[in-house]
Amino acid sequence: SARLAVLREAVDAAEPQLEQLREDHEFRQESLREAEARLADWQQRWETHNRDTGEASRAGEVERTRVDYLDRQSLEAERRREALVNERAGLDLDALAEAFEQIELRHETQKTSLDGLTEQVEARKHALGGLQEQQRASQGELADVRKQAQAARGRLSSLETLQQAALGQEQGAAVAWLKSRGLDSAARVGERITVESGWENAVEGALGQLIEGVLVDAPEQLVDALGELGEGRIALVSGASDNASFAPTSLAAKVQGPIAIRRLLARLHAAEDLEAARTLQRSLPEGDSVITRSGERLGEGWVRVSR
Repeated sequence: SARLAVLREAVDAAEPQLEQLREDHEFRQESLREAEARLADWQQRWETHNRDTGEASRAGEVERTRVDYLDRQSLEAERRREALVNERAGLDLDALAEAFEQIELRHETQKTSLDGLTEQVEARKHALGGLQEQQRASQGELADVRKQAQAARGRLSSLETLQQAALGQEQGAAVAWLKSRGLDSAARVGERITVESGWENAVEGALGQLIEGVLVDAPEQLVDALGELGEGRIALVSGASDNASFAPTSLAAKVQGPIAIRRLLARLHAAEDLEAARTLQRSLPEGDSVITRSGERLGEGWVRVSR
């Protein structure tokens, strides 16, 4: 109808004014709050600083006047808003209801989508928790591997030291003597023995020069020839091996290699530390001795340290 069209035009024309009035209202409310805050501040100053009483009072009066003005403006804006609401009430409510239904439908659709996204987020949180647990387990395993690697590096260092000692080359007359009998390239004891991990220092200390010994078939056949050596140092050891068994406590049980070397170690027993060595030594047959991992050696009436 013509009246409805006029009302709609009036509403459309009044919308910007209503929005402006709302903004003015918000601005004035903010100004009101600011004014009240300043008033409170001034009142506090008046209570704490008597010398400013007069000035604070005057400022308060000014602000109150401004507040009254803002209140009047707010009431006027509210009356205008109510008038616009009343005019808008006569518009097509069916169209508004239909629009509202469409909005509700979109809201439900978006809510369903949001619920699906929430489920995905929870699933990913759960998966993340599993990954974090795996990461913690992997970090623990990595720490264990690092410890094992560190221990392995220590054992490797001991083995390298043992090997370097075993592969030491004779000098001078000893070299010439070995070459004259085709033994300069013969294997050394250190190349043919295998030592249980952790006992390398004990074996090296127990064998001494023999760790550099040259392996030959029959050392006893070369005894007379050693008279030609003159000055020099050399050790000859039979390279023969077998699967002979030795006492479990003996150092020989911790070494694999030439049987002559193992027999030499058969009466030397292994102990973890000095306390265990003292206990074990008391129960050994006469002539047997004990050596610890770190090289301390105990016998009946004597002690020797070789590290």
